[in-house]
Amino acid sequence: MVHHPKLELARSILRQRVCVKCYLRPAGSENAPPTVARHCEGDCPIFLSLPTLLRIDVQSEDKSLGGYQLAVRDLVCQTCMASDTAGDFCVGQMTRTCPLSLYLGEAMDALSRINGLHRPMPQNITVVTNRPKKAPATATAPEDKK
Repeated sequence: MVHHPKLELARSILRQRVCVKCYLRPAGSENAPPTVARHCEGDCPIFLSLPTLLRIDVQSEDKSLGGYQLAVRDLVCQTCMASDTAGDFCVGQMTRTCPLSLYLGEAMDALSRINGLHRPMPQNITVVTNRPKKAPATATAPEDKK
């Protein structure tokens, strides 16, 4: 089994699930393998905020799209460098032309799956085996010898 770093795995899965739908993707790039970076990634709000998006998924108690939207607006949009109007009044978010706004659901679903693969196993798990249970040993009282 090959283990890939989490960020590179996230980039590949986003290219496979989100980039193929994106209206800003370079022509013909939907046919490129997910391991190949697109030249638009350097300006894409999804890829620019990828570490924060992964952290939002891990730390968010509200795993709904609305919960993710609020967290993204607070943690990503306020400092976004992809738009001149970043923040609460971002034109890209209001007009739904920002890829992060448009594809947040698909992106967070993919990132949630990646985080699920990388979460540590709980320490208090019960291991179930298919071994037959042994019958409990019955203790017999020793006979009194007189």
